[in-house]
Amino acid sequence: MDSVETVASCLVFLTRLRLAQDDVASAVAALDEAEAFVRQHNFLFRLPDVAAARMLTLLRQGHVAEAGLVAGTYDLPISRARVHLAEGETSAALALLEAWRAHVEARVGRMSGSKS
Repeated sequence: MDSVETVASCLVFLTRLRLAQDDVASAVAALDEAEAFVRQHNFLFRLPDVAAARMLTLLRQGHVAEAGLVAGTYDLPISRARVHLAEGETSAALALLEAWRAHVEARVGRMSGSKS
C-alpha cells in the first residue's frame, strides 16, 4: 500500500459494497473500523468520506433525522439531497443539487481560466 491512509479508503469502499449487497450489519462494522482508524491515525481530512458512508447506513436503517444531522455537520450537499429525497422533499433535493452544480461549474471554470 502506498500509505496507511489507503486503509481508510478501503474500509469506506467496503462499507458501500456491503450496503450494495444489503448487508447493513457488515457495512456498519466496516464503517466503525474506518472511523476508528481515521481518528487513531489523525486522518481527520478523511472524516467527510466516513460521514457520507455513515449517512448512507443511517438512511438504510431508516434513521433519516440522524442522517440529516451527519450530512449537515460535514456539509455534504449530495448526502443532504439524499436525506431530502428520503423525506419525500424532492424539490428541496433538486434545489440543493442545482446549487451544488453551479458551485462546481464555477470552481471548474476558475481552475480552467487560471491554466490558460
